[in-house]
Amino acid sequence: MRTFLIDLENVKNQGMIGVEQLSKDDRVFIFYSESANSLSIPTIQAMNNSKAEIEYVKLQRSGRNAMDFQIVALLGFLIGSEKNGHFCIVSQDNGYVAPVEFFMDHPADQLNVNVLLSSSIIKAVRKWNSTGAGVFSEEEEPKAIQTEPAGEVVVVVEENAPDKTA
Repeated sequence: MRTFLIDLENVKNQGMIGVEQLSKDDRVFIFYSESANSLSIPTIQAMNNSKAEIEYVKLQRSGRNAMDFQIVALLGFLIGSEKNGHFCIVSQDNGYVAPVEFFMDHPADQLNVNVLLSSSIIKAVRKWNSTGAGVFSEEEEPKAIQTEPAGEVVVVVEENAPDKTA
C-alpha cells in the first residue's frame, strides 16, 4: 500500500498531480486549514477519477508548524500500526527532511517501510517506480491539471518520452 500525506498549505493543486492514476490500494490524506482549503475544479475532477481512498484532515489547532506536526504524527501512527508500506509526505517544506530521514535511518527490525518527501504525487510514484515499487505504465501518463495562478497549466511529461503537449 502507498500512502500520501498532502500538505495542502504548501503544495496546493500542484501536489495532487498524478492522483487520478492511483489504484484502489493507495490512499491520500489531504491536510487542510481555514487558510488553505480550496482546490481547482480540474484537481477535484482528477481526484474524482482516482481509485485511491481519499480522506480530508482538517487542522485541529492553528499555530506555527501545526499542520507539519499533525502530518508527522499521523505518519508515525500509520508506520507503527502497519509496519510496512510506502509513505510519502507531499510538500516542498524541507522541515520534513528530518522525520523522513529518521524513519528511513531508524526503522525497527520488524518494519518494512519506505518513506520519502516529494513535491507531488507523480514525482513520488516515479521515484518508487525507479526502485520497482510503482504501478504507472508508460501509457498511463497523467493529464494536465490547471494550477494557480488561474490559467497556468502544468503538464507532466515523462523524460525521454515524445512531447505530447503540441
